[in-house]
Amino acid sequence: MEAWFEEYIVRVEEELAYFFDTYGEYVSKFPFVIKDLLAKIRRYSLAGGKRIRPILTILAYYGYGGKGDKIKQISIVPEILHNYYIIHDDIIDQDHIRRGIPTVHAMYEHEEDSKHHALSMAICAGDFTSHMVNHIIINSEFSNKIKLEVLKLIDITGFRTIIGQVLDVCPEESASWVEEVHTLKTAHYTISNPLKLGAILAGVKKSELKKIERYSMFMGKAFQLQDDILGLFGDEESIGKPIGSDIQQGKMTLLVVKALELASKKDVKFLRACLGKHNLSKKDLIKVRGIITDSGALQYSTNLIDLLLTKSLVELEKLNLNEPQKEQLRKISRFIVGRAH
Repeated sequence: MEAWFEEYIVRVEEELAYFFDTYGEYVSKFPFVIKDLLAKIRRYSLAGGKRIRPILTILAYYGYGGKGDKIKQISIVPEILHNYYIIHDDIIDQDHIRRGIPTVHAMYEHEEDSKHHALSMAICAGDFTSHMVNHIIINSEFSNKIKLEVLKLIDITGFRTIIGQVLDVCPEESASWVEEVHTLKTAHYTISNPLKLGAILAGVKKSELKKIERYSMFMGKAFQLQDDILGLFGDEESIGKPIGSDIQQGKMTLLVVKALELASKKDVKFLRACLGKHNLSKKDLIKVRGIITDSGALQYSTNLIDLLLTKSLVELEKLNLNEPQKEQLRKISRFIVGRAH
């Protein structure tokens, strides 16, 4: 990405670090176990990531005419909210690596023998992070009226994300089911929520929020499809977690659903045997990749990403953003579907 994007990332990293420093003072009177928990959340939160969500918030705020620096602290809300979700998601998916470091429950497992205690502490870490979201909003410099609108946004985003998570945990072998998960679990909280947050803070009308949502639904689904492709065909060092973990967890991604629909009976049988296989070998993984490629499932997904990108860019042009930020959003949209991590 270009220099302005890297500058946004630096700004977000600085705000995250500043927040954890000040929040550390807030909990300093409590026992060591609390400070240690916060230190683990901090490490996890600052370990890297694309920072797309807070960048979208900053972009929308200034793009809709927001002024001054009071956006700085509250802009990290979507990132903190993201960490809340994925700390718990790591437990559900039994993931031990994210962003190239141990997940929160894995940090505890490395220090002690009790897996139950490690999971319990990670659940507490997610809950703690959830509180941070409200703490930042309530203590921001915006008016109470705007704070209430922001809390309403966080409320509906949380509701949709939890529904999406449940559908993801209880999957059906259906492309429409997968699309619903992508809409609820990714499109709303990854794209729509951050953009709406910046727009609300800038004081836009509700009619503009509806335009943002139409753009976000297309872009968010494209984001998740690319994520799923990278999870199977990407580079482990780049994405920061093991390749093929979705197959090991038996996830019904669109890649898998379409391969089960389009592949030969022999390949379908092999693919089903690999789904949920925790000791999946490298040889098995290579064969799974081949089945998904040869069946046309990979091409189907990449074609759909291109279609969703085209539709999202059409909706983007309808947004009343200032042109500099609109152009940045165009570039971010193309980056999202072309990224390698």
